[in-house]
Amino acid sequence: MRATAVELWCPGEGKETSTRVLLDGADVFRTPADELLRGLEEQGLAAHDADGEDPFVPGLSLGFTRHTAQEAKRTESGLPVFFTSVLVGGADYYAHRL
Repeated sequence: MRATAVELWCPGEGKETSTRVLLDGADVFRTPADELLRGLEEQGLAAHDADGEDPFVPGLSLGFTRHTAQEAKRTESGLPVFFTSVLVGGADYYAHRL
């Protein structure tokens, strides 16, 4: 068996952990999602579905989600402020979604 991707989830609203997932020094689960996506755009990396719950960055094969059944801080549009998971896959992991 061979893994094609790894997905990490935040520990949950109100729970703390010393584990950090960093992207260019920004904590993926503690930096507002919109701010993290802007940082990627500033580097010339466009996220597809950036206004939705499941943005992904082709080429880097990074995928994020804001899905949660928990009570969480939300943006004016109703999305959770922070990402709840990040997925790292192979170079063509998101090719089917383009």
